[in-house]
Amino acid sequence: MPPTTNLPTRGIKEEDVRTAIEDILGHIPPYTKSTVCGDWNARVGNLHPNFGDTHIERVSEDTTVGDRAKWLVSLCESKGWYILNGIQPGPPARFTFERGKNKSCIDLILASDSTRRVEHDPSTLKTISDHVLVTTTVEVKNFKETANKQTSQKESREVIYKWKEGTCVQNYAESA
Repeated sequence: MPPTTNLPTRGIKEEDVRTAIEDILGHIPPYTKSTVCGDWNARVGNLHPNFGDTHIERVSEDTTVGDRAKWLVSLCESKGWYILNGIQPGPPARFTFERGKNKSCIDLILASDSTRRVEHDPSTLKTISDHVLVTTTVEVKNFKETANKQTSQKESREVIYKWKEGTCVQNYAESA
């Protein structure tokens, strides 16, 4: 998601960005096995989603709670996703963005499986980005069988959305 500080200069409203993300993620049924990751530009501090009486604490080096935090936690709750960065027990969420003295944890992995852990690699992207590479593992059973079934069905296709720089949210584009 674009940083909230950049939206006015692009002529974009925060509500429109959130609606676009919700529309894109609307294709993922709630409470199904899924993992979504990216640069959310959302500082969630130590917040975590709650699912009824079930909640798993998070700990983060970045304790700041930004404007998008409650929205993102609510989105996670509606989908059945945990914020894996800093989920306990485990290490705290590390800073994933650093520019000068500014540091934050904004690159987040959201997943339905709370047992997955985030790996943090500060050196991989150091020469080309102000973000840190964060990864997790995803268990895929019967991958070959599933892939063969999908390629044999002409109606089945994966849709990937990618942010294209521009002046409005409509620049999210569907790729084939």
